[in-house]
Amino acid sequence: MTQTFGVWVTGFLDFFWSSFLLLAPMLLLGLFLAGLIHVLISREAILRWLKDDSLKSVGASAAIGVPMPLCSCSVVPVVAEMRKKGASRSSCMSFLITAPETGADSILVTQAFFGFVPAVMRPVISFVTAVVCGIFCIGLIRDDAGKAVPSEGGEPQDHDHHHDHDHDHDHSHSPLIPGSDDCYVKPSHIKAMMFDWFRKLADGYSRRRGTLWVKPDFYRENYDAAQSAESDLPPGALRDAPDFKTIVKHICRYGFVDVADDILFALLVGVALGGLLYLAIPTDLM
Repeated sequence: MTQTFGVWVTGFLDFFWSSFLLLAPMLLLGLFLAGLIHVLISREAILRWLKDDSLKSVGASAAIGVPMPLCSCSVVPVVAEMRKKGASRSSCMSFLITAPETGADSILVTQAFFGFVPAVMRPVISFVTAVVCGIFCIGLIRDDAGKAVPSEGGEPQDHDHHHDHDHDHDHSHSPLIPGSDDCYVKPSHIKAMMFDWFRKLADGYSRRRGTLWVKPDFYRENYDAAQSAESDLPPGALRDAPDFKTIVKHICRYGFVDVADDILFALLVGVALGGLLYLAIPTDLM
């Protein structure tokens, strides 16, 4: 009995560790993409397209998920960030189906192995499935909302499914831009700051070496590009915004610390349940 229990525990721990080794690369990619979405996509854009539990939001999220090269592991942090930005549950459900099911890379591989027709039908079926699932999700949400809970005054208390959109539960997260509830940084700002960072790096290295370490034409092109990018910004915008290194650190910290902390418990529970199923179901059952 003791020997059997020891074999069971050893098998469970081996599955647990092997699962984490398999999940790690794609999960890290998903966490990094969540950090990028947090900075590069504004809350306003998410609310404009994915806020409502409607056919429009479900269709838009399903269409966005079709070409995304995400697996079932890396899509979880991305959807978690979409939800924080204000995306509805039904649109997140649609994205959860299409993103792992298809992708630009998987569509090309399907075309290479099976031909043109399966390569077209695969994303079409994935899109239709996601939209149908999103519609069912809308129905379930409306059923829950229809079951009003009486308040203390005896009047029905409306459960608005958009209530949690206005309150980000991650109160410990420090905003990238002080005084703003969104860490979105415009691409023009990032472009200007990136070229400004490169120019300062080149200047500092050249001073230490006493000579220019890059070709003059290449340096001049990047300098002109930085000047052009800065000229497109409002006065003082580049000075008030965080620098390029701060943005990169913020992306990494948000993805690999904040989002990872939110999904870690659910991930551990999922892997543990997978280990129990792995040990409970005989390997030759299929």
